[in-house]
Amino acid sequence: MKNIYIAFLVVFMFVSCAHNRVNEKDSVLGENCIVIDVRTEKDYDAGHLSGAILIPRAEIKEKIETLVKDKEEKIVLYCRSGKGAGKAEIILKEMGYKNVTNAGPYEKLKKNETEGTPEERTVQYKSLEERISRLEDRNEIQNTMSKYSYYTMAGESEKKLQLFAQKTPGVTAEIGSRGVYEGIEGVRKLFLKVIDRQDRTGVLIDHDLTTPIIEVAGDGKTAKGLWLSPGFVSSKDPETDELEGIWSFVKYSVDFVKEEGQWKIWHFHVYLILHATIGEGFEKGIAPTTPIPELPDERPELPDEIKPDKPTSYHKPYDRNGSTELVPVPPEPYETY
Repeated sequence: MKNIYIAFLVVFMFVSCAHNRVNEKDSVLGENCIVIDVRTEKDYDAGHLSGAILIPRAEIKEKIETLVKDKEEKIVLYCRSGKGAGKAEIILKEMGYKNVTNAGPYEKLKKNETEGTPEERTVQYKSLEERISRLEDRNEIQNTMSKYSYYTMAGESEKKLQLFAQKTPGVTAEIGSRGVYEGIEGVRKLFLKVIDRQDRTGVLIDHDLTTPIIEVAGDGKTAKGLWLSPGFVSSKDPETDELEGIWSFVKYSVDFVKEEGQWKIWHFHVYLILHATIGEGFEKGIAPTTPIPELPDERPELPDEIKPDKPTSYHKPYDRNGSTELVPVPPEPYETY
């Protein structure tokens, strides 16, 4: 009689296993898999995942080959804490089962199982993926601007140019009152022939990035960023050939475009906030003796071949007789450019 009972139990568990193969519509654990609860019978009776069968960890080596003959089957294990399922996973893999996963603690899995329908969970997962993608985008954009800052300090204009979009139409760069340069060749002209024409002996340019505001478009194709950048410059006085220190505070307002999977600078605008000799103090306003003056009427006439494509669009640095303006406006969330 006892042997008949044991045989019946084995057959029952085999049939249960066959009928407890779950698919994506039934379980949070994936598609077309056998879910095994390796806790005690008491724990199982108190609550278990939909479609899961009970094989306590202490019995799994003895019973698994009767219940799961195909060692290519996808088997998912769980327990109370994840440790027992981990031990059971090792046992099964040592027995030759090739597709075994420890899904972790029951309570966590149960919570996921009860949080909405499979369709709702799919939406949640998609939303989470989008949020992660946005964070990765923001990180890449911030790194791009940080590279620009480091390259500026080292005078590496060629490397700065590689941060700009090379194939996307409409690239522009505008720095202070130097005018607007259009296209990647225009940007190259600005950095290599206008800015780099000064002697860099003794020059130190430090523009640190602070207070970032970065908004990635809803379609993920473009982004907008704004940074405050307090800094200082050490350069030679063109009249005395002596080094002088200058406060140089700016705002970086930048549009980005995704080009071949990478974020690139698209529209680059540096707004001058303050440019003043350190010794005199910033309240004196614009320093008139910098190698490339920031006041348009004090700058030497540029040769035709390196003149900007358009005049400066906005240039209102600190003036002790004036007031500051909210220009540019910090970017807000947007769907597409």
